[in-house]
Amino acid sequence: MYVLVRIWAFVRWRCPAILRHVGPSPTRWRRQSEFTSLESALVGDFIVISLKRNVMGLVCLAMALAVWGCGAGDNQTSTDVEGDSPGAATEPAEGTGAQANPSPNDPGPTVAATSTLLQTKLGTADQAKATTRPNPANPSTAPTAYLVIVEPASLDLGTAGVNESAKGTVRLVNTGEKPMTITDCKSSCGCTTTKCPKGLSLQPGESTEVEVSVSTGVRGRVISKTVTFVVEGQPPLRLPVKVEVIAYVSIEPLKMSPDSLPDGRIVLRAIDDEPFRVLSVSPEVIAQFDEDPRVEHELFLSWDTWRDLDSAPILKFTLDHPKVKQVQTLVRDSARSRVLDKTAATRPATAQPASTLKGLDPQLAVALKNDDVQALSKVLEQGTDAKTRDAMLAVASKYGRVEMIQVLLDAGANIEAPDARGRTPLMSAVQSRNGQAVQALLARGANVNARNPDRGGTALAWASGKFGDLAMVQALLAAGADVNVSDQGGMTPLLWAAGFGDVARVEALVEAGANLQVSDSTRGATPLMFAARTGSLESLHALVKAGAVLQEKGRQGKTALAWAAERGTPPKLQALIDAGADVNARDSRGWTPLDYARNRRDARGKEIVQILEPLTAPEEADASESPDE
Repeated sequence: MYVLVRIWAFVRWRCPAILRHVGPSPTRWRRQSEFTSLESALVGDFIVISLKRNVMGLVCLAMALAVWGCGAGDNQTSTDVEGDSPGAATEPAEGTGAQANPSPNDPGPTVAATSTLLQTKLGTADQAKATTRPNPANPSTAPTAYLVIVEPASLDLGTAGVNESAKGTVRLVNTGEKPMTITDCKSSCGCTTTKCPKGLSLQPGESTEVEVSVSTGVRGRVISKTVTFVVEGQPPLRLPVKVEVIAYVSIEPLKMSPDSLPDGRIVLRAIDDEPFRVLSVSPEVIAQFDEDPRVEHELFLSWDTWRDLDSAPILKFTLDHPKVKQVQTLVRDSARSRVLDKTAATRPATAQPASTLKGLDPQLAVALKNDDVQALSKVLEQGTDAKTRDAMLAVASKYGRVEMIQVLLDAGANIEAPDARGRTPLMSAVQSRNGQAVQALLARGANVNARNPDRGGTALAWASGKFGDLAMVQALLAAGADVNVSDQGGMTPLLWAAGFGDVARVEALVEAGANLQVSDSTRGATPLMFAARTGSLESLHALVKAGAVLQEKGRQGKTALAWAAERGTPPKLQALIDAGADVNARDSRGWTPLDYARNRRDARGKEIVQILEPLTAPEEADASESPDE
């Protein structure tokens, strides 16, 4: 057995090529250098081999165990082993660990010499590795690898709004004793750019500034990117860049499709409670939106109109918020081309007169734009077809041109002819916000209950919400408008008025018999819930006075008080509490109004928490201290 051990030691020293096939890996050699003797190292070798080989492995394992037993039994030193050799090995040369002038009959190095050889080689390799390895965390501390360093080592651009460009500056400093040339600047994505000083040679001690810009994109998040500076003669120099993007106006959802959002509902909300207006929507697929400043705007996309337009899959909203001018959402509609082919084959040619000035003859467009009745009359006297007259009536109604509406109707224009979006002249007149135009069409027999094929809404629904006033609502009701008609989203005139109208229209609809407990099909929200979320305090008082049920719950089990705590104002919350609303009512996931208040991130949320905490039962308050979202 001892002879086998000596043979194995000789092979390890003289035949490294053999060991590459049957011996352990270099990593395992380094681990074995910790053994106190070569016998222990050999045991490790044999054990590893035994785990990897079959028959030969078992033999080697037996040999290893035998060697281990001999070494542990008498713990022989390397000198004892040397003394038994017929020809003692010559001492290794100092500092090299190698044998000097070995004889042909020499069986190999002694155990001590081999162990010393291994430890010397491994130690030297580790030392070399430690002195040449760069330190990426602190490049300036690597004296030979990084001569050009970046200051600061990381760039924090702070906070920025969406659709902006966050900018910062860093310095590249040559800390060496020879010129260094900057050859390139690279970024980890296209949203990060630099004003790269390509080809600049930095003299010893010289520095240069580099501007770094990050495009923030369209949603709030933390952006972490990397800029890499390539300097000739040293490893790439990496600069971490970070910026926190804040969506001061949130948009929900960020992605939408007819399948995921059949009602097309979009909510814009200012997280800083700064009222803002929606100035425009592109493309024009929103039937109506409130032009008054609000903290939250609820809009509805028309999928039929969207499919009629061959536009990019991005819906953009232009705002007048002081910290963000534009937000957008991504629209996916894989069925658009199929619907276009189908509707193009079945839609009557006369069903789509122009609804804008661009669709008319230039002479007619100028007359309508300038409200030039004489010019319009002259064109009509020269002769026009029915389609042109209907188109002119649609545009005149949209702009509220009362006298022109009368002239066109006298010339034979169809009072029920829909425009390209399915709106009748009466609906367009409501959108113009001109009550006289509405009354003129009603006086000529316009169908007050005609429904828009897009969402199923009526002129009364539009007048009750964002476009009308009390006189317009009263005129439509007097003409026989259905006060409880609902569109495809379950929205009735009272729901529109409670959420987006004023108290005068709410009271007029209630007096006309509007259902106080009706709810929309999306959230199951009642008029009182709409008033608590986005309506006025006066409308909320009017609904409570009319007998709206305070404890009614929507689809998620949320009461009007919960809606007020989540999105309303402290006065509306207090009004509901004074009326007897249950402050401890839980929704379907177990949240109380206090939970919703604590989950807010605006100043009003803190005020509402201060109102609710003293009123909420102790066990409810404790359970509400850490809501899950």
